Amino acid sequence: MQQTRNDRQGVLSRSVRTIGGGCNGGGHAGASVHRVLRLASCAGLLISLSVGSVLAKQPSETAPAGSTSTVLIPAVGPRTVGLPEGVTDLAPMIEPIRKKHQVPAMGALVLVNGKVIAGGAVGRRRVNAPEMVTFNDRWHLGSCTKSMTATLCAILVQRGKLRWEQTLAETFPEQAEKMHADFRGVTLKQLLSHRGGVPGDLRKDGLWSKLWNFKGSTTEARRLILTTVTKDAPKPSVGSFEYSNGGVALAGLMAEQVTGKSWEELMRTEVFTPLGITSAGFGAPGSAESNDEPCGHVSATDPVLPGLNADNPAAIGPAGTVHMSLSDWAKYVAAHLDGETMRRLKIEQQPLDEASVNTTNAGKAVLLRRPGDLVSGGLWETLHTPMPQMNPKDAEYALGWSVTRRPWASDVQNQTPPGRVITHAGSNTMWYCVVWAAQDRDFAVLVTANRAGDAVKAADEIAAKTIGKFCPKPAEATGTKEPTEKKTPGGEPGVR
Repeated sequence: MQQTRNDRQGVLSRSVRTIGGGCNGGGHAGASVHRVLRLASCAGLLISLSVGSVLAKQPSETAPAGSTSTVLIPAVGPRTVGLPEGVTDLAPMIEPIRKKHQVPAMGALVLVNGKVIAGGAVGRRRVNAPEMVTFNDRWHLGSCTKSMTATLCAILVQRGKLRWEQTLAETFPEQAEKMHADFRGVTLKQLLSHRGGVPGDLRKDGLWSKLWNFKGSTTEARRLILTTVTKDAPKPSVGSFEYSNGGVALAGLMAEQVTGKSWEELMRTEVFTPLGITSAGFGAPGSAESNDEPCGHVSATDPVLPGLNADNPAAIGPAGTVHMSLSDWAKYVAAHLDGETMRRLKIEQQPLDEASVNTTNAGKAVLLRRPGDLVSGGLWETLHTPMPQMNPKDAEYALGWSVTRRPWASDVQNQTPPGRVITHAGSNTMWYCVVWAAQDRDFAVLVTANRAGDAVKAADEIAAKTIGKFCPKPAEATGTKEPTEKKTPGGEPGVR
């Protein structure tokens, strides 16, 4: 039975949210972040977290009871439909893990030196229907959207339309007098790093319900967040870490204010199109009438069909409503890795100017020379550098990315400190995804699922196995090593 929006608020407010996993206004998201940051031992990677379970029938079985279909799915070895030629199929690795954790469908992709070298997608789009996922299907990315919004803001900083230290009062002068004095000086950078004093829980004054029922534009809904949240004193205090979807939504509103364009339009023209991303959209992918894309799931038997109940309010889009295919998500992650490579090697970046973007808007897409050209080197460094911690227990969080270190991410053996990793997870309680990207190795693994709960553990296992199998081994330490650009056969780094 489909849940109503009011029913879901109870589910959302009680749900455990990962770093990037929480896109709702309810619950204590900050505490969830600290639970996620307790990393376990498997390959130095695993996240220890559980949110319920899902019961999924396997591909070789008849469609579950209650399904209108009686089609039998042939019992064949796991393989991925739509996988590009030359890419190693991860289906044999993913399927036993998916089956063990009873997740309807999962996907994964491995990126090395800007190239997709392995990928896979297995399972059902809907637990009660026979259609299987393909490699080209679209997955909801939840709070992995946050770094995308931060990247958009970096582009606008580069153009001189925004500044990292630009305040709410500067950006919204007409609202400044109505803001609590402590909110007036909150900066763009603080909002993107969850240090702007915006609460993680948006239910006060009925705001969360108002966002569900809002009839105006998404920009107007985000302005409602601004006027409601900033009239009271920041909680917690400005500078303290509090994982806040509302704060990132306000960063998106700042981008809208200085450009006169919606966040959705800006994401398409400034981030997605230049990177060649064509499958991106907002909210749950697909249509309710046609089982053409995976569906999120909230229970053992109930997929959540695309529509109003299938995602959180569009107002918090900058914090977590983007969906896209694994291949397109890899293009975005590759930009962050390539940008750091270009910065380290002092390769001059060639970002698109506003005239090129306007050409794109006119219907002729202008693509970047290479992914790292999206923004200049110093801005990549800002995006990936954790903000100062007021409390030692605060998360090591940059702008839309959690930052940590792992031995497998090191460029040389026994490196001290170990190699740096940027990572994030995303979930709206019906989907789950996670990305781990090692900047020194130009390596990343991306995992997706159309269910949360036990999918978290499944994603951990898949990520650990792919890292163990595909991550280039650290070189032996032989003294000072000059940085060089790693290339795979077939051209310079970049997802093609």
